[in-house]
Amino acid sequence: ILTSLGFDGLRMWDLQNSVELHKPCQTRNARDPITCALWLTLKDERNDILCCGTGLGYLLFWKQNSTAARPEFEEMLVRRIGTGQEVMAISWCQRSHQLVTATYDKWVQVWEVGTKYTLTNTFSIELPTTVPHAMYFHGSDLLVFGMYDGEIHTLRGKDGMILATKTIGRMIGHATIDATHTSFVIDNAVNGFSLHRMEDGVCARTYDTTPRKGFPKQVAIAEGGSMVVGGSDNRLVYIFDKGTSELVQTLRHSTNGRVQTVTVR
Repeated sequence: ILTSLGFDGLRMWDLQNSVELHKPCQTRNARDPITCALWLTLKDERNDILCCGTGLGYLLFWKQNSTAARPEFEEMLVRRIGTGQEVMAISWCQRSHQLVTATYDKWVQVWEVGTKYTLTNTFSIELPTTVPHAMYFHGSDLLVFGMYDGEIHTLRGKDGMILATKTIGRMIGHATIDATHTSFVIDNAVNGFSLHRMEDGVCARTYDTTPRKGFPKQVAIAEGGSMVVGGSDNRLVYIFDKGTSELVQTLRHSTNGRVQTVTVR
């Protein structure tokens, strides 16, 4: 299932059957757009949870109703985190059942998700200069991708201490890593998306969407690691072949405006 979010709200597609699905009922303030999203699986839950962050610092959990003939969702959690700054990124570790959030005021926070969708803070750390825009668990540590400075920080998983820092020398609108943790794809804010080697950050391939403006756009790796999916500033969701850079498909999200958030289950 592909989920895309833009200025006109949220839309969902079944990629295998190329059909649009019934979307969750959105009760949030129209002036509080969804800025990031991901799917997570909780203990003792049959269905995945769609987790979203918003521009005013809220975390939202939507649960799929398994009894419905078509996928339907109900809201299970609404919680404002930190000081109410924009949620820049969220990440999930299935092994430890930990959720990570990053906000515009440079804070990275790790949460334990308990029964009845309770959140317990494990640690919080304020980065010195980096505005975090994507995070991923890397073994027992945490990788944090910076937005403006192109820096990638390795944080110790138990307390958030910065263990190492490297840079790719360009702005990172968003980032996603592959299942093998040997490469990552970023929104490069220049010509679309690009694939980089994890070991040294060198660019190996690009996926051109011809952006007109440098708005950050979320990117995801889908279909078992074979596809790159990302938003745009021309109302379309782009799907590329990861190995060849060939444009496979475009999905129309809206009649106008940007598509800045996508997530794939």
